[in-house]
Amino acid sequence: MNYLGTDTREGLVLLGQSNISSNTAQVAFDGIFSGTYDVYYIEIYNLVAQSDDHAFEMQFTNGGSAISGTIKRSTRWAYTDTTGGSNATNGSSDDITTGLGNATGEHAFITGWIVPHTANEKLAKFELMHQLADGTNIKIIPSFHLSSATLCDGLDFEMSTDNIASGDFRIYGLAKEFNHIKSLNQATRNTNFVEDSYIGSVPTGTNGWSHIITSTASDGDSAIELQNCFENYDLYKVTLHDMKPSTDNQDLSFQWLSDSTAQTGTYKSTRYFQDGLGQETTTLQENQGDSVLMDGLGTNAREGGVGTYYCNPNSTNDKYLFGRSAFKMADGYGRAWYTGTSYDSTSSFNGLKLVFASGNVESGSVSVYGRNK
Repeated sequence: MNYLGTDTREGLVLLGQSNISSNTAQVAFDGIFSGTYDVYYIEIYNLVAQSDDHAFEMQFTNGGSAISGTIKRSTRWAYTDTTGGSNATNGSSDDITTGLGNATGEHAFITGWIVPHTANEKLAKFELMHQLADGTNIKIIPSFHLSSATLCDGLDFEMSTDNIASGDFRIYGLAKEFNHIKSLNQATRNTNFVEDSYIGSVPTGTNGWSHIITSTASDGDSAIELQNCFENYDLYKVTLHDMKPSTDNQDLSFQWLSDSTAQTGTYKSTRYFQDGLGQETTTLQENQGDSVLMDGLGTNAREGGVGTYYCNPNSTNDKYLFGRSAFKMADGYGRAWYTGTSYDSTSSFNGLKLVFASGNVESGSVSVYGRNK
């Protein structure tokens, strides 16, 4: 197997973890940031509030106390129902998100990064999905900015009122150095990718991304299916490369697989895009048999699409897949696309299917990576 940054001296290094299974007022990571790393990553799984309709908040801290100063937030959000989406800029808020629900299946799934241990501006950005107290799903991209010369060495997380009922919190540091140990067959010397025949012990289950599977389509394939690839991790990254239809002007959609059976029931999606025509809009999709990841893909030379998405198919709560893509459409214009999809099910899924609305797949490859704890 190939590994992406799984040696503990490179890639993403797990620095702190907190698993909440009962009502907790605050999750504090004191003294976790230092000059050892420049950029840190945050992941929060299955976050549930003790009671309905509360905001989830974050504080920059030093020595266990909140850093004096105003946190300014900008955010983009969109709902999967007719209320659409909107922007908020220059808002003063500690909220990562608001309106969390706590009914069966409702939870928040959050990924993000932060630059904290600097005398310059403290910056953080998150991407997340969750279900509101009214059952509507929402995708949010909030960014935070704190002006202070005080070094941030920790974070506090809490609800605006009441407690955190459950959640799995993790913080990683991104190592500053590349491969410390080379293999005899290490072809790519300047990357955090370790090839087969790595010298030394690199056990599975450590801190980086493990490559699970890649499937490459041949011209004439009706779809790309990746089966039994969601089994050993709780966070997955799916990458799409050079996706191109055999028939012009086609949408690319995904479906979850249970063994080899495509799930066709209750996809709820929100999508925001900007393109070379100057168009900018949010589109919505409720209770559909699939979810669109790219639209109007072309078949001419250099047309096609790439994308990166995060998902939690093994959760016993609602399933989320969110991320972004860039592609060239049949009209020759490029489009940047942000998407978030919820699937209402407490069952785990072990595969993924990519299919065009009409015709076959001319080319494309799909890879799945799992995050080690």
